[in-house]
Amino acid sequence: MFSPAAMFGEVMNVFARTVFIYLLFGAFLEGSGATDFFIDLACSVAGKWRGGPAKVAVISSALLGTISGNAVANVATTGAVTIPLMKKTGYKDYFAGAVEAVASTGGQFLPPVMGAGAFIMAELLSLSYTDVIIAALIPAILYFVSVFIMVDLKGMSDEDIPDAKQVLKQKGHLGIPVLALIFMLLVAKMSVTKAGLYSVVFIVLLSWIKKDTRMGLSKIIYALYDASKSSIGIGAVISTAGLIIGTVGMTGLGTRFSSVVLSIAGNNLFLVALFTAMICILLGMGLPTTAAYVISVSVASTTMTRIGIPGLAAHLFVFYFACISTITPPVAASSYTAAAIAKSPVMKTGLYATMLGVAGYIVPFIFISSQELLLQGDPLSVIWAVITAIIGLTSLANAAVGVFFAKQIKWNILQRIILASTSIFLVIPGLHTDLIGFAAIAITFVLEKMKRKN
Repeated sequence: MFSPAAMFGEVMNVFARTVFIYLLFGAFLEGSGATDFFIDLACSVAGKWRGGPAKVAVISSALLGTISGNAVANVATTGAVTIPLMKKTGYKDYFAGAVEAVASTGGQFLPPVMGAGAFIMAELLSLSYTDVIIAALIPAILYFVSVFIMVDLKGMSDEDIPDAKQVLKQKGHLGIPVLALIFMLLVAKMSVTKAGLYSVVFIVLLSWIKKDTRMGLSKIIYALYDASKSSIGIGAVISTAGLIIGTVGMTGLGTRFSSVVLSIAGNNLFLVALFTAMICILLGMGLPTTAAYVISVSVASTTMTRIGIPGLAAHLFVFYFACISTITPPVAASSYTAAAIAKSPVMKTGLYATMLGVAGYIVPFIFISSQELLLQGDPLSVIWAVITAIIGLTSLANAAVGVFFAKQIKWNILQRIILASTSIFLVIPGLHTDLIGFAAIAITFVLEKMKRKN
């Protein structure tokens, strides 16, 4: 229980040195009013687009979710603003809740912070933090591209859209600590702990630029209290996760689990990945991001590396499904929290969140079979893999919602089936499958032209 391999092991060490700093960073951001700044900025940037209210929710929740490290808490925080906004502009209650749950969950694997999971992943893999977040960038972009396409439905009225210049003038200084954090981590190459501490100091200093954002002694004390309170629950789960890691290592359970999966699936990459994904979803249900990843990776990653999947790809695969568990019924904690705010049917909200977040279930299967999406390989191969993945996920998003360009085209059942199959061919690496996928897209539009003629 108390050995270096268990409760007070590597993961608890990272939690104490790094994760707590970023809990503090998030608490100080909220205390300075940066939460409102991010939401207002998202409204001013995306409000006039089709799907403006939903895209505001996606942008603001993703920005805050990458820092908070807890999708459920993020839903409760930003959802109180974004869900009523979406309902006010005509979105169904269950759809509004689903959008918020999916965006907050996606924030967990969005660089640069990734809900603090990136720091633990770098430690476990003995890689630099920069290597992890660079590899995670394209999969996160693909996830949010898919979500944006699915919510491309309604816009906001002009009176509800704040002026971007005014937002930046009044609270733009509150975004500087986040930019400074990125600079310190990626350019100055500071340690993640030092960069986090400096960023907290920057928040306090910059908050004094404007009177209404100024962090006095009471706000500072409350931010410290809030971060400490958050750390209690996460720290308890992390210590329990350490017990699981120690038990798995001491008893050989991880190796045994790996042997069982391989005996059923053989060396079939897809089956091994599928079984691993199912285990990660089960183990991650109801847990914060960091704890879900730590518990899942202790059991499931060995299986993937044993069949030749690189360690970084295997860990990111586990991380994705540990995060996605929070929107996957029957125990979809983020979806159910959003449903409570939206006053919508719980299971319906969860099912719609699963549909909107479908890219999160598919993208990991792409990057374990083709590491180009992790920016590994020659530049032309990487560019081609990204392009085909975007087109494939766009086709899948269209098949899911049944419309194209804000209902200017409505797909019938046959077209939706073809589009869904197209996505499979385009996300599987290989020139032949890509050509089949492009041909299927062409068939879809030919059918649309014939339908309009009739």
